[in-house]
Amino acid sequence: MKELSDRTGLAKSTASRMERGEISLTYACVMPLAQGLRLDLGGLFDAQAEGFALGTITVTHAGEAPMPRSATRDYEMLTSGVIGNHMVPMVGRINAHSFATFEKVISQSGRL
Repeated sequence: MKELSDRTGLAKSTASRMERGEISLTYACVMPLAQGLRLDLGGLFDAQAEGFALGTITVTHAGEAPMPRSATRDYEMLTSGVIGNHMVPMVGRINAHSFATFEKVISQSGRL
């Protein structure tokens, strides 16, 4: 857990709770985990994912995509079967009914 914490910046207790399934995998936890392990985000959720190549087409049927969930939001990953692409398309759904229910504001690395 210490090595994982050092590589990802996540607290050891957070990594341990994630491993045991005691907390929801939020975007704020999953992104540092993927970056620290040098994995594409899709590779965390789909062991059969293939590398991206020019002209790659992938189909993700509704309801079949991995869905990291938390108390305040859900994410549906649209191309989990492809790794190595320059973006991770997701659909986010806000479940919270007020700003007060959010754990903290999250942001993404990269360009907007």
